[in-house]
Amino acid sequence: MTTTAEEDATASSIAGAGATLDSEDLRRLWEEHRGALRMYVLRLTRGNQALTEDLLQDTMLRLWRNPEAVTRSDGKIAGWLFRVAHNLVVDSWRARSVRPEAGGSHLDEVAGTIPVPDEAERRLTAIMVRQALARLPRQHREVLYLLYFRQLPVDEAARILEVPSGTVKSRAFYAVRALGRALERDGIGST
Repeated sequence: MTTTAEEDATASSIAGAGATLDSEDLRRLWEEHRGALRMYVLRLTRGNQALTEDLLQDTMLRLWRNPEAVTRSDGKIAGWLFRVAHNLVVDSWRARSVRPEAGGSHLDEVAGTIPVPDEAERRLTAIMVRQALARLPRQHREVLYLLYFRQLPVDEAARILEVPSGTVKSRAFYAVRALGRALERDGIGST
């Protein structure tokens, strides 16, 4: 899932305009992302056209209600839109499994909407995590890189960073919290 230079320019110009989206901004974002977003949601709902359309409307409604997402995404709003749509599919599946619709069993339909992780979803998540990491302070990024990506022990990370082990542990604690908040704001973990 890559964005074109035109999409980046449109989202960047909207992001630069402040934290509001007028109907024209929303329409432009919809036009740029609807095809890929629709195919993604349609796959997650196993071809359920009506559910897909409802979820796409809800996704754009979330964008309209959260215009700051455009600003936070540095002009690359596609990842945010895909994550929100994914979370709405999961929420829909959960709601249907708790309260089946009257008039017959919809268990087959509900089972068909269980999201199946795939390469595109893993890449989307990786992109969003990289974007969230880029917004963290340097000290937080460094400690997360050493402890979680290089999987170094705390003592080794402390040696590399030239700080006490306790400082590494403290930075890691606050870095994980900050990353969690950043991802949540971007639509990972909650919608």
